[in-house]
Amino acid sequence: MYTFHPVDKLLDDLPLTLYLGSMIMKFWTVIFSLWFALGCTSGGEANTSKPGAEKSEDLIQLNRQLDSIVALCEDFNLDRYLSYFANDAIIFPPGRGPVIGVDSIRQFLSGFNDVFIPSFTCEYSDRNFEIHDSLAVRSYRSYGEIPYRQSDDILISDNKYVDILIKKPDGSWKIIRQMWNSNKN
Repeated sequence: MYTFHPVDKLLDDLPLTLYLGSMIMKFWTVIFSLWFALGCTSGGEANTSKPGAEKSEDLIQLNRQLDSIVALCEDFNLDRYLSYFANDAIIFPPGRGPVIGVDSIRQFLSGFNDVFIPSFTCEYSDRNFEIHDSLAVRSYRSYGEIPYRQSDDILISDNKYVDILIKKPDGSWKIIRQMWNSNKN
């Protein structure tokens, strides 16, 4: 079973060149995913943005989804968190290779409750959205203070996120790609 390690600890253990190389690879993976998703349709034409009213409803739904994720900080529930991801989602944690599929993401995050107390304060700010038909890109900043179980120490989590989401036929939005990195220098 995978044991959760705080991202900050992982970054301290990695040579800078490996970390930068991994971030460059992740950057290009996200760029190519966006290029393909936004620039290609079955007719080979570029997608166009939605009309105002429909786009506004999607924006409200995407904000509510993020608000629901923030609420999980107070009582973390892995199943509830993973319900916002598509089954074939891929996450790109800092300093690691991609984690592919919701089952692998579950395994990656499963040790969280063993290492940290799953009730903490967090806030999400600097929210930005770009919506094109059934695809959305959401970026935001996350700040949280997460207490360790085995000590009085607190992990300060200050990260930037980019989510790529797809709108399912039932109207729900699911995260298909997620990438983040630390705001710490």
